[in-house]
Amino acid sequence: MMLKKIGWVARREFVATVMTRSFVIGVLVLPAIIGLMAFVMPRMMDERAPRVIGSIAIIDPTGAVAPRLERELSPTALALRRLEAGARMREEITTRLPDGAQAAGGAAATAAMDQALKTAMGETPVLRLVTAEPSALDTWKSRLAARTRDDAGDSLATLAAIVIHDNALVAVDGAYGAYDLYVPPKLDDRLQDELRGALARTLVEARVEAAGLEPQRVAAMTAVSGAVTRVVTPEGDRKSHEALNLLVPAGFMALLLMSVMSTGSQLMTNTVEDKSSRVVEVLLAAASPLELMTGKILAQMGVGLVMLGIYAAMGLATLASFAVLDLVDPALLAWLVLFYILSYAMMAGLMGAIGAAVNDVSEAGTLMSPVMMMNMLPWLLWLPITRHPDGALAVAMSFLPPVNLYAMLLRMSSSSPPPLWQVWLSVLVAAAGAAGALWFAAKVFRIGLLMTGKPPSFRTLIRWVRMA
Repeated sequence: MMLKKIGWVARREFVATVMTRSFVIGVLVLPAIIGLMAFVMPRMMDERAPRVIGSIAIIDPTGAVAPRLERELSPTALALRRLEAGARMREEITTRLPDGAQAAGGAAATAAMDQALKTAMGETPVLRLVTAEPSALDTWKSRLAARTRDDAGDSLATLAAIVIHDNALVAVDGAYGAYDLYVPPKLDDRLQDELRGALARTLVEARVEAAGLEPQRVAAMTAVSGAVTRVVTPEGDRKSHEALNLLVPAGFMALLLMSVMSTGSQLMTNTVEDKSSRVVEVLLAAASPLELMTGKILAQMGVGLVMLGIYAAMGLATLASFAVLDLVDPALLAWLVLFYILSYAMMAGLMGAIGAAVNDVSEAGTLMSPVMMMNMLPWLLWLPITRHPDGALAVAMSFLPPVNLYAMLLRMSSSSPPPLWQVWLSVLVAAAGAAGALWFAAKVFRIGLLMTGKPPSFRTLIRWVRMA
């Protein structure tokens, strides 16, 4: 009879949650956001910085740096380097993504990436290099501070002043000098990077030539390109995907966290609504508080499993389209379901107790804040746990309920999975935490479900547990 009542409550809660327009829309919100971020946002990034036009003063006692720097800062050289930088950035992005990523995204994804790269680099600047005497440095610095026009009377603003050190090309006492770069406040950081890169290249070229060597030959000998990292698997070797090696653990934890948090919050909301609308009084006439609580928990667990299945299927389909499905161990899917059940049980106990204790959703904020902050902790520590799955932090988090299973899932989906005994020990710790949370919820549920008035504090909840 008890199981029949629990089943009746569970069916009622499950249908009331799943068969609603808000649930269907909520399930589709995340894919819609991902699609918006991946395809729409890059096309909207048309906010470009204004084109930089100005003059740069250089004080060069060596006489060998200024001509080379003028060549490096010519419009043709600047435009060519921007094209090369864009090509390198695109190659870096594509090599870190699966082989099928570009094909899956198609022309739209390629155009969006090109637009994002073009926006990030900005317009090619127009620069004029002016050779100055050392005595004119203070004058140029004054112009930089005031952002005045230069002495030629044209429309070019003074952008920077460069002073080459006397020992920049020939070492003195075994040490090379460099340069001093003077810039006005808030100069575009991209232009500063451009200047520093051009100065580094010209100084190295001038030093090599001063040493009697051929700059082109030295550049060819010191450049390394074409290196490829490949991962060897039983099925053969494949290209390494560093980005996915970090994102796959985060995806697993996001699935678990999203399912647990959404269903736990829904359980609390439904309980508060039933209590505030007096529906709970009717339900208690047909079922005991324990049967009602158990039915509600089982119903939201079913809702969470539905969400987990939908998003997991979407993630696997995406990996399959990129031909990197081998990055996911099938056993992890079974562990994911087990971890969800235990993590949800802990969350459901806490959220169910909060829902039974308050009279309105707005009153639950004080009691919910510590629970929400605790469950967000693994997300904040996602990167250090993934990069160091065997570190002290990762191991300690694996045995700290109610967040231990999130950390354990991160470690299991990382490049260095933990030993099996740690996994089972973490499961036992989570099971004990779930049992404690459900026991606590049952005590609070029995007393708080029919109580009204001022919302209780944590101390009041503890007193209720002792009374029940």
